[in-house]
Parts: sequence; structure tokens; C-alpha cells
Amino acid sequence: MSTDRTARRCRTCGRFRGYREGDSHCIACGAETLADACDCGRAFDYALEEPPSGGLHCPRCGRDYRAAEADWDIR
Repeated sequence: MSTDRTARRCRTCGRFRGYREGDSHCIACGAETLADACDCGRAFDYALEEPPSGGLHCPRCGRDYRAAEADWDIR
């Protein structure tokens, strides 16, 4: 079994995590809404390496994912 992980983001709860090939559900909320890349096509590999404080901007299009999450009601 491969231990290689790909950064994905849950479109439901907004969390970034490393997932293995074949994983289809978010480990935080259980939704089947994992995305491999930003809407502009940039892979999320950068997201797992960033500290949890401040913004998290897509290096290609500039979208701030952490600012968007502040508006969500995550329980």
C-alpha cells in the first residue's frame, strides 16, 4: 500500500488534509466533496506546509482560503 499523500480540500468544511489515492470522504466532516486543486487549477500541495496563522492564499490566483473559512459555520 502506498503512503504517498495528496493535499486535498473539503469543499464542505474547508479543511486541508493529506489523503491517499482512493480516499473520497473528508476526515473532519465526512462529506464526499474533496477537491484536488483550486478553481484556477493550482494543486493544494502548498497548503499543508503553511502554519495555521494568517491567510492562506493560492499562489496562482490569490484566493484567500482562510478568509473564506471565517464566514462558514463549521461545527
